[in-house]
Amino acid sequence: MPRSCAVGGADALDPRATWADKDAYDETARRLAGMFRENFQQYEEYVTPQVLAAGPTPKLESRRPQVRSLGRLIRLSAGQPEEPVL
Repeated sequence: MPRSCAVGGADALDPRATWADKDAYDETARRLAGMFRENFQQYEEYVTPQVLAAGPTPKLESRRPQVRSLGRLIRLSAGQPEEPVL
């Protein structure tokens, strides 16, 4: 996953920073994460625990939902190795 972008400024890779209404972004991200988890339930019996753990978690008490892990979920479900932590 890219960590910087020469075009678009520092906020180009932070979707929340592109929304004028941060609360609306947070609510939309939580709702989207919940919809993803709900839909993914039909596949849970076919995937490893690591794939299940990589999915987005719509934390209602959090201002910023944990939706960054969608890329990790996609990589794991495709059988790609985890990214090294640097």
